[in-house]
Amino acid sequence: MRDTGCEDVVVRKQLVDESQLTGVCCLLLRIDNTALLAEKAVISLRTPFLSEEVKALCIPDAICDVIVGNVEGARSLEDPDMSVMVGAAMTRAQAKREAVTKPLRVPDIEGHVGVDREQLIKLQQEDPRILALVDAGRTSRRGGKSFPLRWRGASCPGGTRILDVM
Repeated sequence: MRDTGCEDVVVRKQLVDESQLTGVCCLLLRIDNTALLAEKAVISLRTPFLSEEVKALCIPDAICDVIVGNVEGARSLEDPDMSVMVGAAMTRAQAKREAVTKPLRVPDIEGHVGVDREQLIKLQQEDPRILALVDAGRTSRRGGKSFPLRWRGASCPGGTRILDVM
């Protein structure tokens, strides 16, 4: 993680080998004004923001594995080195962006249904069930507005009216 409010590199202590520790400790002031004694270690980093050997502060309860602060050689947030391969899991959104889309194979509708568009319109116009719904929509009026579907209403105590589409 890149933190422009930090003046050092901070690393989770569990990730540092004993041989990398320098034996030097320093006081680390956190954002909530608590102080913590942190041991320094010399580690080799390879991240989009910093790729070199650095002195890092080791703390056991870091919020992430590595925090790159404003140290010499650190790249800005706007200019990370994206050629560095970070060993992190790929999110679903990243995988979706990189996935090549395949065109959707759609079956021939006319051949699938057995009728073409014109025949389907004619059959719908002759269907008595559809005609009954259309007729009901033409005759049902309430307050000057047409309702294309059948509905029924009920009044509740307090004057609330409930409409139910059938």
